[in-house]
Amino acid sequence: TSSGITLLNLGNWLFNDTTLATMTGHPQEGALGDFDGDGDNDMASALYDGRAVVLFTNNGFGSFSRSDTINLGDPCYAAVAADFDGDEDLDVAVANFGSLRIGGIFILRNKALDPPAGIREQFEAATYDHFPLNHHPHSLRAADLDADYRPDFVAPVLNYTGTHGLEIRFNQTVYAEFRRGDSNDDGRWDIGDAICILGYVTGQGPRPVCMESADVNGDGRVDIAAPISFLSYLFAGGLPPIAPFPDCDWSPRTGVGCAEYSSCG
Repeated sequence: TSSGITLLNLGNWLFNDTTLATMTGHPQEGALGDFDGDGDNDMASALYDGRAVVLFTNNGFGSFSRSDTINLGDPCYAAVAADFDGDEDLDVAVANFGSLRIGGIFILRNKALDPPAGIREQFEAATYDHFPLNHHPHSLRAADLDADYRPDFVAPVLNYTGTHGLEIRFNQTVYAEFRRGDSNDDGRWDIGDAICILGYVTGQGPRPVCMESADVNGDGRVDIAAPISFLSYLFAGGLPPIAPFPDCDWSPRTGVGCAEYSSCG
């Protein structure tokens, strides 16, 4: 058996360690991210012999509880977190080393429940995709490598004949098309869009389904500046929303996400 350890920073180079939980299966590289939408960082740990991913919920103040184990059937070396499918929530990707067969990458899709639920519910019976690699990955990193607003993969790999190197996989996910500024997804640009954004910003209205459409000025945030910018465009000759506008497209994106958008057909 093995255990996960967190080191809580107490200041002045002092750390206090806390044991997360006992795990069977040799934990490897893990990922941090707000998987359940409650504002704090949860954890996902890859298990090599356990051939699974273990999810931990952050209970606040550095306290974690084990929430779920997702069995993947192959030795797992590393986990990373990013929004791989563009639906505004953090998914988990896992490098599976493979046994005698070739390795690859598992992507576990977060259900993006609204309102957010616990991690167990977010990933319960999680749907996942497996992307084969040419060799056996023993680590994994995710970043936008080709400036297309989608996180890609880099995996250090090896095989049993002694070949080593890096494999890169570019994300080809087809994201939802949208029109920036049409925050209420009715196919028009009018004061209703500003009211929609303002309601969300002030906590008096729901979250826009496509947050990208509400990020009118393209600064990567949906805050009070967004409805002000849009009203200026509508009534005072201000700058129009940044692309995609007025035509539909899936990019450029500012990173706030777009779960769905129906007005582009």
